[in-house]
Amino acid sequence: MKKTFFKILLLTGIIFMSCEKVDTKLEYKDEYHPFDKELSDDTLQHDKISTEYKRLILQLDEPTSIVTNASLRSFRTNELIQIRSLDRNKLRITSYSAMPILNMQIYCKINGVDNLDAEFLMLTIDSLPGFGQFDYQPAFTKKEASYKTGDGKYISFYQEYFTTIDFKFSIKSDDEHFQKISTIKSSWNISFSNFHWNGVGETGNWREMSAIYAREWVAIMTNYAYMVSTPEYKEIILNYKKVLSGDLYGNGGVTDVFTQERYEALYSRLLANTTFLLGRTGMGGGLGGGTTLGADHWIFYSHYVSFEGWHTVIHEMSHCMGYSHDSNMTYGSNKSGFADAFIPKLHSYFRRKNELPYNDPNLLGFMKPENKKYLKLGIHPPFTKPDYNTNEIDAYFKQNPIKK
Repeated sequence: MKKTFFKILLLTGIIFMSCEKVDTKLEYKDEYHPFDKELSDDTLQHDKISTEYKRLILQLDEPTSIVTNASLRSFRTNELIQIRSLDRNKLRITSYSAMPILNMQIYCKINGVDNLDAEFLMLTIDSLPGFGQFDYQPAFTKKEASYKTGDGKYISFYQEYFTTIDFKFSIKSDDEHFQKISTIKSSWNISFSNFHWNGVGETGNWREMSAIYAREWVAIMTNYAYMVSTPEYKEIILNYKKVLSGDLYGNGGVTDVFTQERYEALYSRLLANTTFLLGRTGMGGGLGGGTTLGADHWIFYSHYVSFEGWHTVIHEMSHCMGYSHDSNMTYGSNKSGFADAFIPKLHSYFRRKNELPYNDPNLLGFMKPENKKYLKLGIHPPFTKPDYNTNEIDAYFKQNPIKK
């Protein structure tokens, strides 16, 4: 196969391109495009997008066969707004944010062209609903296009077909919720499963993973990934005993005390690319190990408070990381244990400051009377009551404020 050659000329602040084109879907031309036709970016109003091209995902009546199909329903915690190729001409943009994103701008950068780092504005959309999805054909598809890039120069190109391999996208918005979720560093790959549920009722260890539970899993994993990504989390992990008056220890028990290197490794591991397959259990708590992570019915509403739900979620996630019941990553002192103390207290700290992406237990309607028909069990009121007015994490950051 012949090589493809690119030539970039910088003249009066304008970028021109030419190429000898063989097996590539992108074609560049060195001819000037009049800049009175330059504004190829689109501006959309979500309400005016045809219903043929937009929809909501993870709605309460969505079949479990779709919820548990990873090719249709999966996401990364550090990529809650997905941009994927739909066909040769279109993109599919999917939100795994449970809240709407306002004033969203999507920028585009061409891959594989040396010395071309500037991005251009492809699309502005006024709003994207929580769990919203829409299909979009970029304005530059199958036409000669010219855009002004962020550095004040211009790029002109022709593209016959479209794939996300050819382009890199970034999203910007001044929306407050988007600002929070865009700080997430943890790269956890999330999908859902029915595991060994037999398809008939509420028996066995595994239960049906229906949409009402999957939506709450999104909130749980987003909130935890957000906490792990904060400077407060890093500060505590690297100064654990100083903050919580006790150390973490591994599977060897109380004599297997974490060294500073192990704390640093724990911090890095929770930011790393990790896969979790999420389900619903009927165990009196949950199940965890390898990529499998399951939680009982009551955890899907008690996670909005700080101890009950979070103790179980973190206990099972610690099993996924290889920790046994001999480690206080799972069980241990309610003063210094990872699952028993640290994460529930950190959640409480952020919840009371209203800093988490999801603080409102009514946001997704799990406990609303009109949605009772989607639930397999009832609501246990004591598990909806907030706890911890203050704790030692509050005291530590009062004396050692974090500069953000």
